[in-house]
Amino acid sequence: MAKDDLVGWEARPGWQDPIVIVGAGPVGMSAALGLTHYGVPSIVLDDGDGPAIEGSRAIFMERHALEILGAWSPVGRQMAELGMTLTGGRVFFRDIELYKTLSAPPEADARYPRFVNMPQNLLERLQYEALQTLPCCQVYWRHKVTGVTQDTGGVHIEAQTPDGPRHFQAPYVLAADGPRSTLRRLLGMNFPGQSRDHHFLILDVRMELETPRERWFWFDPPFNPGRTALLHPQPDSIYRLDYQLPPGEDLALAKQPESLHRRISATVGERPYEIVWMSIYSYQQRMLEHFICGRVLFLGDAAHLMSPFGGRGLNSGIQDAWNLVWKLVLVRAGLAPEALLETYHDERHAAAAENLRLTDDTMRFLVPHPGPGRWRRDTILRLSLPFKFMRRYINAGHMSNPYIYRESPIISEDPLLLSPGRRAGARQPAEQHTALRRFRQGPQPGVLAPVIVLTDAHTGIQVSLLDIFGHSFVALYFCQDGATGLAALQHIQPDLPTPPLKLYLVTPNAPPEGQSEGIPTLLDPDGKGATMYHAGPRTLYLVRPDRYIAARRFDSDLGELPALLNAAVGE
Repeated sequence: MAKDDLVGWEARPGWQDPIVIVGAGPVGMSAALGLTHYGVPSIVLDDGDGPAIEGSRAIFMERHALEILGAWSPVGRQMAELGMTLTGGRVFFRDIELYKTLSAPPEADARYPRFVNMPQNLLERLQYEALQTLPCCQVYWRHKVTGVTQDTGGVHIEAQTPDGPRHFQAPYVLAADGPRSTLRRLLGMNFPGQSRDHHFLILDVRMELETPRERWFWFDPPFNPGRTALLHPQPDSIYRLDYQLPPGEDLALAKQPESLHRRISATVGERPYEIVWMSIYSYQQRMLEHFICGRVLFLGDAAHLMSPFGGRGLNSGIQDAWNLVWKLVLVRAGLAPEALLETYHDERHAAAAENLRLTDDTMRFLVPHPGPGRWRRDTILRLSLPFKFMRRYINAGHMSNPYIYRESPIISEDPLLLSPGRRAGARQPAEQHTALRRFRQGPQPGVLAPVIVLTDAHTGIQVSLLDIFGHSFVALYFCQDGATGLAALQHIQPDLPTPPLKLYLVTPNAPPEGQSEGIPTLLDPDGKGATMYHAGPRTLYLVRPDRYIAARRFDSDLGELPALLNAAVGE
């Protein structure tokens, strides 16, 4: 077993596989793909008959979700190929186009588009097909969980099936069973929050439109006066139409063919169309007080339920799985204490709270209270037409972004940056002081490590950092002098603790050939890597298996690296 890879570690004594996942939606199957990627057996239980066969539901996927699924399976690449990449968006107030946004051109080193539109039923199918090809995951449909008990040794799950009751034992259970979570109910957990007294009619409509691949958002349009509406293109000539319904509207009447035809025709004009799916939602904002109950860990909508504006629901659920899986892998292998799992709550609860705050802000703008709130919203919309600077105040749903774990107990900032008055600038040459100030503005612990393409000094092959993250911890050592950097890495190597760690030297000058001894050297001749990381002459970044930066040091001889690695796994 290679020390620098998380894949394939045997379970520690006393651990009894498999991990049980309740819920075969996109979050539950994401967790299963992650565990399977690392060779950890899992069982997925779901009371449905199979993956969803229709309905866009969560349609909006951001780049980090594609990167996660791409690291674990072919699904990320398939989503990029099959999903709809938008060219921009338009925002309207009544029948006036306020402004148009254009999607930024793809970054040179980005493997995936910034966002794609993909219906949830297609995502679930791709995930299920990927799981069927993998050896250590079983998905059981028509298995309805009816009981759960747990003790210090594990969790016992009872499920009702067409063939009678079945029982499952697991060291941990992942609850990804959605907003009406059975496990949450069986464990007697409160789900505090609020329900919005606003209904939205959601339609998937197959039709031919002359509109480009753009997201269109309307405030107070003529075809839905006093409310909002949204159009999202999907693959296969299907368009998602969202209509905010007036208070007191008869919901059954709103779904009648005559009523639907009036809405669709008023929106896109008279043309042939086919409604392939529809639903009515009442959005809610809820979150568990704690994402862990004994040995049951809650993910996705089972842990936090939020309005979908900005695509935060499903994207944050996949990020929950990304955060949790590597920690479970380490705990299972005995490479980290079980207390590491508590940091899943610390980090992802804070992320959910931030997403709830942002979606709540959006909801207040979309549906302002009558009186001053409505007047303020409409004034911003009117003024944004002649005054471009007012557009920054329009909130039609800020797009989802990965959360920054600023307060995580397992990240470490450079002490030089924590007391700038006494340490960061004291008794330092002016050039080093300037470099340290620049370093302060670089990627901080708790953020995703930037991705860049560098050159392997041994093979001459281009290497994306995206491909080296996700297998283990990664230490990136930026050193101006390649030989000096390599010597420091070789010196610290025997003192490293057991959590898998891969060492990389990033330097503009390759060390003498034959001296690397298994430590890869990534060439950075033009300094673009050092610039992206705001690195000094010998700067260390420690990156977790989920690509989040665990620690950084501006000027490091690597003596701290063993302690930093232990701290990153909760030791």
